[in-house]
Amino acid sequence: MVQAFLSNRPQPIQANGTRTTDRVSTKKILLCAPSNAAIDEIANRLKEGVSGAGRRSVIPKVVRVGTDKAINVSVKDISLDNLVDQKLDSSQSARSSSKDSASEIARLRSELETVRQSRQQKQAELALVHDNATKLATLDEEIKRLNYRRVMIIQKLDKLRDQQKSDNRTLDAVRRKLRMDVLAGADVICSTLSGSGHEILEALEFDMIIIDEAAQAIELSSLIPLKYDVTRCVMVGGAIVSSFPVPLKRTLRRPSTTPTHRYLAGGYSLFCVRWAIAYILV
Repeated sequence: MVQAFLSNRPQPIQANGTRTTDRVSTKKILLCAPSNAAIDEIANRLKEGVSGAGRRSVIPKVVRVGTDKAINVSVKDISLDNLVDQKLDSSQSARSSSKDSASEIARLRSELETVRQSRQQKQAELALVHDNATKLATLDEEIKRLNYRRVMIIQKLDKLRDQQKSDNRTLDAVRRKLRMDVLAGADVICSTLSGSGHEILEALEFDMIIIDEAAQAIELSSLIPLKYDVTRCVMVGGAIVSSFPVPLKRTLRRPSTTPTHRYLAGGYSLFCVRWAIAYILV
């Protein structure tokens, strides 16, 4: 199914008749499953390549969307965060600046702690001196120098914290752009049903949604990916072996001529239709 879609996928046409290079406008497949384990298994198979009836193998660009902890190690290499990190590593400017600020802040904090301890030590010595004016003056001068040094370190820390905040904002902006670049270049985006509602996917165009193990999914969860303006939704998973298309948008407007139509027109759930393993909703 994926191979057939990619082979026949039309490229978007501009007003002047030329094919656009805008990858965001290139329609994609959103492939979902109820659980992380299920979608990871599918993503792992897809990244190795798919072949259709003609045995012509196609290796789609697959991106697994989800939290890093929930993704299986077998598909970490195609996870969105990992692909973004790879792009960040290739352009070190934003990340290296942030790392430099963090290391300098850590060094200054250590230096500030050393100054604080030295100042406390000198103050304790000063409290024990009574009849030695020279030593009193020396200790007092050393405490003043430590106080000045402490103030200077705090000022440097404040500047570095401001710089770090600015670097983090820049890094976040770069990461957002790289996420969109990775998703725009994908052919198939894999996600759990709940994860398919992430706002980052709203900028993309999907031509087909595939829901695997649909019979095991909660019905409300299955509605989440349907928020996208798609023309086809394939729901896979059931106990019976037949398969046939169901034109959902026209079902409620025409006479109920089949058992499936009567179920849908009567307001029954798609999961109550026991005659199909897959529905193609057009």
